[in-house]
Amino acid sequence: MGALLSDYWVRFCWYNGNCFVASLAGGFTPLILVSIVYIGLTIVMIFPALYLIRFAASIEKGLNSNRQGEFDYAIQSMKSLFKFSGIYVIVVVVMYIIYVLVLVRLGFNRAF
Repeated sequence: MGALLSDYWVRFCWYNGNCFVASLAGGFTPLILVSIVYIGLTIVMIFPALYLIRFAASIEKGLNSNRQGEFDYAIQSMKSLFKFSGIYVIVVVVMYIIYVLVLVRLGFNRAF
């Protein structure tokens, strides 16, 4: 995701000149867009961290107490982590494909 935004930022700077001056002039402010996207990514990535914390805590409790229920809960947390990660990867790959198709389309528009 960051690569998409940085590529967009570089292309914007290349076509429009000095980005710092453009953002200070009150025009298009891509830094705000980048900040919003990274804050959103931070919020989204809290969930895998929570799943890992739950997994680690449940495994530790299960090892200390030899209770099967704790291990089961740990495995469910790990399963949730893998589901989330899989969905996230699919979404990012689809976004990259859309991004490439849009860039190819824009390239053809400029060429002809």
